Amino acid sequence: MTSPEEAMNAIPLNFDMNRLTDTLEDQTQVLHMLNKDRDGRVTEEDFKILLEQFDIKDENADILSKFVFNELGANANGSLDTNDLANAGNIIWHLFEKKKNSSAR
Repeated sequence: MTSPEEAMNAIPLNFDMNRLTDTLEDQTQVLHMLNKDRDGRVTEEDFKILLEQFDIKDENADILSKFVFNELGANANGSLDTNDLANAGNIIWHLFEKKKNSSAR
């Protein structure tokens, strides 16, 4: 299981958080970007691809995706519904704020 500290450290300090949260709030845009089979669900791998598009790369994207899916209690089928996407943004936002605050000390 990915810890909050691991997930926080996976986010770069120069990350454009506003752009990600704006994107996640537009569920239609996210599904268009990721959900090629149009089943209305986002898998952990789909979410990892999204994070990579926002310059969270490789292992960091994997760590953060796993953490978000664990926090949201992804459905038994291993996916997020569109309603979960804004909450995913909130989880990442809180991690990012915590990282910024801890690095300012």
